[in-house]
This record gives sequence, C-alpha cells and structure tokens, in this order.
Amino acid sequence: MGLPEREKPSLEVLEEFRQRITSLPDTKSYEIEENKGTFQLDDLTLTRFLVARNGNMKKATDMLQKHIIWRNKIRPSDIVATDLEKELNAGVWKVSKQNTKDGYSLLHNSSEFFSPNEHEVDKVEPLTAFILEFAMRKATHPEKKIVVVFDLAKYSLW
Repeated sequence: MGLPEREKPSLEVLEEFRQRITSLPDTKSYEIEENKGTFQLDDLTLTRFLVARNGNMKKATDMLQKHIIWRNKIRPSDIVATDLEKELNAGVWKVSKQNTKDGYSLLHNSSEFFSPNEHEVDKVEPLTAFILEFAMRKATHPEKKIVVVFDLAKYSLW
C-alpha cells in the first residue's frame, strides 16, 4: 500500500521541505503547538503535498502554507458536534461505524439531504472540516486514508 518507491521523496528532500515550510511566516500550527487534532508536519504529510504538486517544492510549499493558515483559521480539532447539531442531523454526511478492510475511514455523502435553502452556507466549511477530522481520527491505516462515497441520486439545487 501507499506510494510506489519511485514517487517517494528522499529523506533529504523531505528535510529540505520541512525546513522551508517551518521558516515561513504563518506556518506555526496551533494543532502541533497544542498537541491537538490529526495534523502533523511528518514525512507522510510532506510527501502528500509534494506528490500533489508533482515534486515541485515551491508549489508544494505554497500549498502547505495555505493549508496551515486555513487550519489555524477553521480550527478543525476544536469543532465539536454540538456546534453543528442541525447540520449533522440532516444526514448529508455519515461516517461508517466500521472502517474498510484496509483500515480506511468510510464516509458517505447523501447530497439529496442537502438543501441550500435550509442549510447555512457558513456552516458548510466547518462541517466538512469536522467530518474529515473525525474520519482521520477513526482511520486505522498508517497513512490515515479516507474513502468518500458521493451519492448524487435525487440531488437538486431547487
């Protein structure tokens, strides 16, 4: 499982990336500082961002810096279910009680239950962050993978 060896960055590249990202402004993660949540600047995280940008360190650095700024703003590890009770009870997102056989968390999105007229748009981002954070905590696979199933049957904006 995981990346093929040819796609894995060397330890030297990962260390260079780690030093680059930690030297930038706005890249201190409250989650790391306070030992909260699932976010870490570990080799797996650095690899994910490098692979997402085809090994381009400048683009990966920019992407990871924006990700840390976003996490510091939204604070996914501080969001609690009671803050999103209405949204969670709507049934748009469901987290399976069991993981896949490989240990991935399994999420199910039933878009038919989403109604733009009934849901507050400003709750969509924290709801998504909460669900993904919950799924990451639940995953038992070492790479913390998540499978998301989107059910678009009966979906309509009106």
